Amino acid sequence: MNTGTNKQRCRKAVPLSTDWDPIAEARSRKPVERPMTGEAERAAAILDGRADFEARILRTLQRGVVVLSVARPVEVTAENALDFLRALRERSEGDRLVVLDAIEIRHIENDGMDALLDLQDTLVRCGGGFALARPSSLVAEVLHLAGLDCQIKIYPTLPTAIDRLLLESEGETTWS
Repeated sequence: MNTGTNKQRCRKAVPLSTDWDPIAEARSRKPVERPMTGEAERAAAILDGRADFEARILRTLQRGVVVLSVARPVEVTAENALDFLRALRERSEGDRLVVLDAIEIRHIENDGMDALLDLQDTLVRCGGGFALARPSSLVAEVLHLAGLDCQIKIYPTLPTAIDRLLLESEGETTWS
């Protein structure tokens, strides 16, 4: 067997270049995406909507009021409303005053509205309060058409929602 010939064949097959990085080349390749159709697409959309709400609901404390916000745009539908409610409850457990920053809620269906009412009822029963801040014009219109703007405190800005909730909790004013 001639080893010199094998070495030459290898050199021809794999060019020796200091500029070529096989790992970088592999990383730069985009994965092939296959379009989904029918039930697979619907299942993926439902799972994406449910996708770990507890990881997507952020919790901050501002002047004694817990502010819950959604980390990325979401639609609250019949398929994910229970997960949405569960995540809101987990993030606000033990708190009395909660504002939901709704700026990233793109759409809300009846079950999502029921989830908001359920959370509000739980907080009020415990002597607390709930408000919704910065809903999109579409979400605000849906809540208005459903009559929830008379049941849930809705404010155009986050500071206003926090101020009003604090004032109400101190008994200085009532919401009407």
